[in-house]
Amino acid sequence: RGLGDVYNSQAHSWLFLSRLSALKEYAFMEALYDVGYPTPTPIAHNRHIVCMSLVRGMPLYQIFPKQLSVEQAADIYEQSIGMAARLAQHGLVHCRSLIRISR
Repeated sequence: RGLGDVYNSQAHSWLFLSRLSALKEYAFMEALYDVGYPTPTPIAHNRHIVCMSLVRGMPLYQIFPKQLSVEQAADIYEQSIGMAARLAQHGLVHCRSLIRISR
């Protein structure tokens, strides 16, 4: 039986759906990590928890434009676009990328 069969035959409790979500997230992270994408190191998963390595840094929403130099902003932009293009080449982008550049 496949995972889809289990999904269709089980009650859809939040714990069951959380477990499936964690399983998918772990498998996806492990696959990306194995081919060199910059992801946290996947360590393990159990029930509805995914254990991964710590990533030092801060979310982009906490960085204000005045804190960045032009070079830093350009580097972040280039890395983001490069990663989005690489994911898209493998068919892994399932949303619309709306980027607005103000000049």
